[in-house]
Amino acid sequence: MKKEKELILVYNAGSSSLKFSLYNLQEECLLKARIEKLGTKESFLHAEHLDEMQEFSVDAHNLRTAVQLSIIYLREKSFIKEIKEIKAIGHRVVHGGRKYQEPTIITRAVEKQIEKLFELAPLHNPANLKVIKEAKKYFKKAKQIAVFDTAYHSTLKEEEFLYGLPYSIYKKYGIRKYGFHGINHEYSCLEATKLIKKQFGKNAKKIITIHLGNGSSITANKNCKSIDTSMGFSPMDGLIMGTRSGQLDPEIIFYLGKKLGYKELEKMLNKESGLKGLTGYSDMREVWSGYQNGDEKCVRAMNLLATEIKEYVGRYSAILGGVDAIVFTGGMGQYAYYLRELSLKGLDYFGIKLDKKKNDENKQIFSKKDSKTKLLVIPANEELMIMRKVKELM
Repeated sequence: MKKEKELILVYNAGSSSLKFSLYNLQEECLLKARIEKLGTKESFLHAEHLDEMQEFSVDAHNLRTAVQLSIIYLREKSFIKEIKEIKAIGHRVVHGGRKYQEPTIITRAVEKQIEKLFELAPLHNPANLKVIKEAKKYFKKAKQIAVFDTAYHSTLKEEEFLYGLPYSIYKKYGIRKYGFHGINHEYSCLEATKLIKKQFGKNAKKIITIHLGNGSSITANKNCKSIDTSMGFSPMDGLIMGTRSGQLDPEIIFYLGKKLGYKELEKMLNKESGLKGLTGYSDMREVWSGYQNGDEKCVRAMNLLATEIKEYVGRYSAILGGVDAIVFTGGMGQYAYYLRELSLKGLDYFGIKLDKKKNDENKQIFSKKDSKTKLLVIPANEELMIMRKVKELM
């Protein structure tokens, strides 16, 4: 009798996109796909499996239809014959609050908690919950498991996650630093540790991971445990990002809240600030093009972001008591060689020596041989990390 397939499906939802990947229990990636630009006439499905790559237009109105299209694709391309072959589904959930610090089987109570946290992660948790609910309609027997981005940062100590507010406010409302991008920070740190051991025969214990994308954050890792991170109570804190402001003096909120109204201000800080607010472009490639052409706005924004990254590298080097490696990850971290160079410029006294040729070619290790601090690029792979977490829980 032929043994039934046992597969793990991973969903990673954004407000206008849905990534989905399929794995077997041997951790082989059978399919890596994404549906982008939901709700527009330009929506498309991009899929990679074995040595094949496909991209074609789809009619994806929203996340609900995106989930349906993912199932159709899995069946039409014979990745699955029956729904029951999917034994578990891992869902990336951005905010888990204080309660969820481990991968968790999704119940109605878990869904309610994810919903309660909408106001803390308005660009992410609503999308995550929509996909969870839609997946449960079709995969009725599969274990639905939430893997939280905040969970990796649950190792932060009170002196690292508290704000200078009355302690009673933390106890009553949970106002604290939560940190985000934890799934990828953990993955990048673990992969960098393995690579450094293999290439240099050294144990890298003090690693700074720099996740740069439309959302960006930096984490200080000791033995691949988060000890501090740039994002705080919400994914708006820390570095300037594609459309998010990053860190601000709190008095600015009161001042602009009175001028603009708090609803309008929240929209501005989440969707109209960061690189977009400074330059008119949220895409780093357009900012870089402007930088090269001497566009004053783009030059200023690029220098500002590079300075912020540099400040965090210095801060976290002090917290870690030195740094064995700096890892760049995320779409921008992986490909924006110019931003890496600008961010690390002048840090030779930290034992950082960048090899310009290797960096320009986006090599995985782009530090010079005698660099005390190793410099690496690790492509983000949140889906693989989610799959591993789901497999452990199964």
